[in-house]
Amino acid sequence: KSKSEAFDLNGAWGGEKDISLTGRVMYDSENLYLGLTVKDNAFVQENTGADIWNGDCVQLAIEDFSEEERDANTSKFTEIGIAQTKDGPTIWRYSCYDLPSGEIKNAEAKIKRIGTETIYEIKIPFSELFKEGYVLKTDKTMGFSIVVNDADNKERKGWIEYNSGVGRDKN
Repeated sequence: KSKSEAFDLNGAWGGEKDISLTGRVMYDSENLYLGLTVKDNAFVQENTGADIWNGDCVQLAIEDFSEEERDANTSKFTEIGIAQTKDGPTIWRYSCYDLPSGEIKNAEAKIKRIGTETIYEIKIPFSELFKEGYVLKTDKTMGFSIVVNDADNKERKGWIEYNSGVGRDKN
């Protein structure tokens, strides 16, 4: 069951023109693909590296539930941030499934701003999301959460989230 939530840390959400997301997620045996359109009345991203979450960007968490007896205490997931920074597109791995945190160089992101929309085209190898030797099991469930951070000034004012698990709590 999916749950869509909108959170704002410092005031009222201004509606779809303030911050909203539409997108598609696809995969093949080696990669996860995302095509996202973020509507945002003001684009602000002054951060780099691990701090991109504090500006306009997208974060996602993905978890493979195919292993037996998984629960919140033993569960592992990967959290990724994707942003258009002054240095170009950045894909940053935060929490990880037995992988180091840091910039992912073996992934692709094309990000462009058109009017009040930011278009993200993202390709991330499963080898950058899960442990070495990972094999996608298409008959099993995967957990997925996505956040769009909104920063109308120099730092994040709030976020919207689909499937809670990144914005407020890491669950």
